[in-house]
Amino acid sequence: MTLTVGQVVEKASNEIGQLVRQPVACVVSCVCLDQGWRVVIETLERKAVPDTSDILAAYLVNLDTQGNLVNFQRLRVRRRGQAVEEDVAQAAGH
Repeated sequence: MTLTVGQVVEKASNEIGQLVRQPVACVVSCVCLDQGWRVVIETLERKAVPDTSDILAAYLVNLDTQGNLVNFQRLRVRRRGQAVEEDVAQAAGH
């Protein structure tokens, strides 16, 4: 069965949300590789007021070709108002 990007993003988001017990804030990237999928997802680690002070964590999630979670890694933590760093884009395979 061939997975669509939407299906992969949904699977990765559900998996990481359950594993780290944090709500998913956004999907940063989704890349198809020969051995599976690499997805970078940000979760809301701590809600703040104003929301530009929310604490977000970026996770690199690797899935196999069937969409099964292989592994994940927390890449960084940042305030919502801070710019996204280049190392996350590189980790995503860009």
